[in-house]
Amino acid sequence: MALKPTFRQHIVRVLLRASFSLLFFAATLLFTSCAGPMNPFGSETLSIINDGDSFENLEAFTNILDTHLNFDNVGTSTIGIEFFPKKQNRHTIYDLYIKINSTRGKLNSENIVIFWNGKNITSSFKNNNKVIYEDDQNIIYKINRLSLPARLETDIKIGYQYRGEIRSLYRYEEPSCKQFTAANNKTTITTTDPFNVKSSFIDLVKKEASKVHTNPSMLLGIIAQESGFNYRSVSSAKAIGLTQVTDAASQHVIKKYDTWKVDKRIEKLPYGLVKFMVRSGKINHQNDWRLNRKKSVIGGLEYIEYLKKYWRGNIDLVQKSYPKIKNLKTFEKSQLFTDLILASYNSGPFRVKSQLIKLETDWRNSDRLQEAKNYINRVNSYCYHFTQNDTQGVINEDQAINL
Repeated sequence: MALKPTFRQHIVRVLLRASFSLLFFAATLLFTSCAGPMNPFGSETLSIINDGDSFENLEAFTNILDTHLNFDNVGTSTIGIEFFPKKQNRHTIYDLYIKINSTRGKLNSENIVIFWNGKNITSSFKNNNKVIYEDDQNIIYKINRLSLPARLETDIKIGYQYRGEIRSLYRYEEPSCKQFTAANNKTTITTTDPFNVKSSFIDLVKKEASKVHTNPSMLLGIIAQESGFNYRSVSSAKAIGLTQVTDAASQHVIKKYDTWKVDKRIEKLPYGLVKFMVRSGKINHQNDWRLNRKKSVIGGLEYIEYLKKYWRGNIDLVQKSYPKIKNLKTFEKSQLFTDLILASYNSGPFRVKSQLIKLETDWRNSDRLQEAKNYINRVNSYCYHFTQNDTQGVINEDQAINL
């Protein structure tokens, strides 16, 4: 009989220990940032527990924004949402300001909702990011050191709800870049942050790009991504110079510029030795055109011209995958044209074409084009932000009020 109380006490102790362990695990899951899935604004744990998607008109509003990519918002005009920078930055960490404004009635921060890739992450967002300014008509959030990696999907929408209904929904747009410019278009390059680039080189790019009606900011974006503006850059594929033209791509360039020299040692020698010889000056601009800054710019543009012609020649294939592309003119002015050119510059036009045939509109998500997807997003980001006055450090909390 004396054993029974001891046994019961043992069972109680075991249950208590298990309960404390379970509580500790739950607390860790809730309050540590490394627990659970993450989003760009912090841990999703709180949102998984607290946030629902039971807004009557959310699906309808989302479909409008996703279907009409030229729309950045839908809903009442009395609630406005602004972002600074205006579009996502996919190439560096940055501070983001979000301003919610009402032209009628008092705002309530509890009514602000945020969605990331279709998930309601409102609790996560509000737990990790604080309001820096608030009055009856304005609420401003500051997101410190936001990172939106180019390899990931980042569909961000912010809305204002009232009594379970979305009243206004805004999309934080991805950066855009159109490769085509009209003859009289004068693109202004306001920054090359985070690179320190001489104005004389920017002028050279603008001058040469204008000759072939190509956006100079796109070419600067390609150079930023390819070589980081290092004219002696050598990739593992033995692409050389500012615009990182490979031996295969160089063949298209020297058809026009047949007096330009190509060092045949580059194709035969291993990558490490080629890199050493370029860095030491044994292979230089005198024996390979790609190491001449001006020729590298002109040659990069010539290869882009080849890619333009290639995709113009495949307009029937593009129209089959994208029925809304009515003719060649609308195709050339589209972001799709830019993306196909950038993907082809990175991975080769034939590989891109094969994935367009296979996957149609989902070609960017091909396993064979993962590097190209990252490349497209980063170059588009450089291209867009090089023409915007949103250099990091320009804005502070006081200025944010006047966004």
